[in-house]
Amino acid sequence: KKDMSARVALLRMDRDGLVTLPKPLHGNGNGLITRYAKPIAELPFAYPESLDDLCPIKFAIANTKAQKQRWRNLIASYHYLGYTTFAGAKGRYLIESSSGTIAAIGFAASPWSCAPRDNYIGWDKATRETRLHLVVGNARFLILPQVRVVNLASYILSRVARRLPWRLATRLRVPTCTLGDLRGVCQVHRSELQGGELDPCRANQRSGQT
Repeated sequence: KKDMSARVALLRMDRDGLVTLPKPLHGNGNGLITRYAKPIAELPFAYPESLDDLCPIKFAIANTKAQKQRWRNLIASYHYLGYTTFAGAKGRYLIESSSGTIAAIGFAASPWSCAPRDNYIGWDKATRETRLHLVVGNARFLILPQVRVVNLASYILSRVARRLPWRLATRLRVPTCTLGDLRGVCQVHRSELQGGELDPCRANQRSGQT
């Protein structure tokens, strides 16, 4: 599960002159845009307009092939960043209600370089290198566009934040102390600390890619 993180580390060491890697045997497929068929309309009728009407709300870990494909389809079709593969440890959830799927959320390894985050926590370079695995990034958070329910985003985030450390510690063997997320209006609530904005061009410092 950590092979992608190891590859990123090796590439960084190669660029820093610490090791010399052989030339790749195959081209880099990450530059290709992964396309997924747009999913069928989720429901032929309107979603409820209150949080109580949506309950019970269940969180399904996207483990099966069908669940993973559905998660990718939703993110590729409706999320403003689209779908890209995540590096390192990852976790993906489909959020289901009494009316069907209402949201999808995904977590991945935190970006290597994020000055506002490091300054807020109080990390120097050496500390970041030893503690970065304790920070998990909220890589994608999507509420389907036809779902407009007050307080739904905060409800989902609070429930996921409670279960995510257990999920990563038990299934992926990654202890979690801090959760970082994307910048978005729906995610700004009173329990969230605003550390700063991430520069996508420097987040992982990959050659020519963001």
